[in-house]
Amino acid sequence: MDMYHGYLHQDLQAWVEASLQNIDEDKNCVNAHSTARSFYKIDKIWSISQLFFPALLPFHPEPLDVSYVYSHWVSSLGNNFKIYCLLCPVN
Repeated sequence: MDMYHGYLHQDLQAWVEASLQNIDEDKNCVNAHSTARSFYKIDKIWSISQLFFPALLPFHPEPLDVSYVYSHWVSSLGNNFKIYCLLCPVN
């Protein structure tokens, strides 16, 4: 999974300065563990306003994890964001 494709989102991704810490793997799964800096913190109902005023928020460190279990992957940024991609191979 390419975690460095912010140019596709016009630099609107939720993290900067991702740094790979380690990779765990076995015959069924690959897990990449990184640290990154994020300005989002979803802890109140009005936290959505952060999407509109990110420059006013301080950056803080967050774990950035990506797990790939063929053929699916899941990525998470701290406790605030989680994305699942469930793929079904054809043929």
